[in-house]
Order: sequence, then structure tokens, then C-alpha cells
Amino acid sequence: MDADTVRVDTIIYKKLSSKVTKHMSFDAMIKCAKSNHIFGTNKVLYNKLDAIRTLRNKVHLQVINNPADTDWNSFNNSDLSDICKVLYVIFTSTLFSPTTDEKRYFEYLRRNYIA
Repeated sequence: MDADTVRVDTIIYKKLSSKVTKHMSFDAMIKCAKSNHIFGTNKVLYNKLDAIRTLRNKVHLQVINNPADTDWNSFNNSDLSDICKVLYVIFTSTLFSPTTDEKRYFEYLRRNYIA
């Protein structure tokens, strides 16, 4: 292409007749929440969401006979604090518009915060 040549690309979008539901991974959900600021503009919250995404892979639902074999031993106090903060912020966010009484239902999460 020389200096006088201009390239123009045209994309035509067509509205679908019905909604198409697409499977989203947890990572895709987090990216969507970040890009749309679903839980507000708190950047720390979105960083913590990324951190707990990696923790999610440690959780396995299973019947255990020996309490020492639980996945709980994979987590530390900082992880617990991050998870509680994220859950509290999400459940009390404007996304759900909880009343003051409903917000109190989630106060137990705050006792696990690490300052």
C-alpha cells in the first residue's frame, strides 16, 4: 500500500431472532464483571476476584471420612479474609439492592476480615 491508499473494513451485525445462551467459565464471568463494573468501581474487589478464581480450583465436593483430608487445609487466613470480603461486597451490592435488614444477614462474613 502506498501513502494514498485507504483501507476500509465493514462489519455487518444481524440481530438474532432469539437469545443465544453461551456457557461462561468462571474466568469469563470475572472478566465480564470487571468490564461492566457490575459490583461498582472498587478495583481491589476485582483483583481479589482474580485471586479467589485460583482458589476455586482447590475446592472439591466429596464425602470424606478423615477430617484431616479436607480441602480446608489448602487455605490460609488471608484466603478466608479475601473470600469473605468478596462475598460481603457482592451480596450487599446494588446489584441485589438489599435492604438494611437484609444486609445484616451477611454481617457474619465481616468477622473473618483481616485488617
